[in-house]
Amino acid sequence: MPEVPRRLNEVWVAYYLASRVKDKVITPYQEILRLPPAHSMTVTCGEVSIRPYWALGLSREVRLGSDEEYAEAFRELFTEAVRCRLRGAFPVGLLLSGGLDSSSIVCVARRLLAEDGDQRLHTFSAVFPDVPETDEGVYMDAVLDQGGLRPISYKLRADRLDPL
Repeated sequence: MPEVPRRLNEVWVAYYLASRVKDKVITPYQEILRLPPAHSMTVTCGEVSIRPYWALGLSREVRLGSDEEYAEAFRELFTEAVRCRLRGAFPVGLLLSGGLDSSSIVCVARRLLAEDGDQRLHTFSAVFPDVPETDEGVYMDAVLDQGGLRPISYKLRADRLDPL
């Protein structure tokens, strides 16, 4: 759109290059902003209002009787969170990095889909061979060795893709 200015936001570039982009509103362009997370925007007759529609309830405290109860409560919430994201008309694909988060999600998703008789879970993995200290291939292999997955792009050279 020609009427929208395209001036570079040097502050955003500096944050980006320093891997410190914490501001969720600024963008690479000076006069273009993002809507903050969990906010809605209403535009009427030239007026713009931005309001939060959700906020994390930090005052809510969970008190359980033992470490085992906390572990079971987490397991239930985590499993339900994964289950909610498996719904769809098409096969599910997950990024398997080998890290704790992605490995946990893949293992729970695999179990949930197997319980439903569904073997549609595809995984995608990316590696950086020129940076061996980031190699989590042994952990990716441990998850894949348990079976029940269809690795689509296994150990894709992430440093050769633009954009990933």
